[in-house]
Amino acid sequence: MRTLFITDSDITGASFRYRVHQYIGMLEAEGFACEVVRARAMPMRRLRRLREYDVVFVQKKLFSVPWILAASRCARRIIFDFDDTIWTCPRRDWSLPTRIKVRQRLRAMFSKSSCVTVGNGYLADYARKHNPNVVVIPTCLDTDYYRPAPRRREPEQVRIGWIGSKPNLVYLERLEPVFRRLSADTGISLAVISNQEYRSPNLPTQFIPWTLDGELAALHELDMGLMPLPDDDWTRGKCGFKTILYMACGIPSVSSRVGLNNEFVLDGQNGFLAGDEEEWVDKISLLAQDPELRRRIGQEGRRTAEEKYSLKVGGNLLANALRGVCSSK
Repeated sequence: MRTLFITDSDITGASFRYRVHQYIGMLEAEGFACEVVRARAMPMRRLRRLREYDVVFVQKKLFSVPWILAASRCARRIIFDFDDTIWTCPRRDWSLPTRIKVRQRLRAMFSKSSCVTVGNGYLADYARKHNPNVVVIPTCLDTDYYRPAPRRREPEQVRIGWIGSKPNLVYLERLEPVFRRLSADTGISLAVISNQEYRSPNLPTQFIPWTLDGELAALHELDMGLMPLPDDDWTRGKCGFKTILYMACGIPSVSSRVGLNNEFVLDGQNGFLAGDEEEWVDKISLLAQDPELRRRIGQEGRRTAEEKYSLKVGGNLLANALRGVCSSK
């Protein structure tokens, strides 16, 4: 089965890396012939190429309406994949023309797709309003690669940590009132793994520049992982990937009670959920003071990642979605 994946990113983009790139080898081992191209390499004049493929998988890119209509005439089948609430904007600063353009492109993409694949149920509910064939494929990872550190840290300070890109640092900044209250405990420090430097004014902070090759080693420096989020239309579509990443590495986590986190984080068993400032302080402090609790929560989180968010789980769902559109009339 010849499959063309069209992406707007390279391997450094998390959505492409975890929703397409990591599965290519698995798909090819199962008989799929896979090709990946960047969106900019598929202008209108080259769309006749799409006839060569059994499936064209568009990963998150919202092309123009004329491109979508032309592609639908050339491609045998189209799958559209997304893992964010792409119908809205995290900053709520889209102009009216931008909002109209996004809605038009989404309606066209949904109507011309044989199948829509999404990262969670919240996104699926939206997609099903426009396309009846929706498949949930959680954002998974290679649990053979993302493993707990071979040796547990024996820290002088418990290092709480956050990993993410520059636009999402605003969510970490929301925890500064929590960090201010934690600052009385000199046994706690903060590590930030990002492509943008961040220093807390309230806690000793280690900034670790994010690199693809250095990501795992940086995660192994953490004793606890954080995933703070506000509760709004944008964040409810988040796939909880930071928490899943911590879990795979055996790192106990504290995450906001938002979106998918409420479904797979069992509070006090495989991680902790927090709402208001008081709860964040209490749960971070509880983990910071109890090495055995950190170990136990980390182990349970690891088990969750292996059972529900492994490469095999996601790869099988993707392969089945590809086969499904080819078998349907």
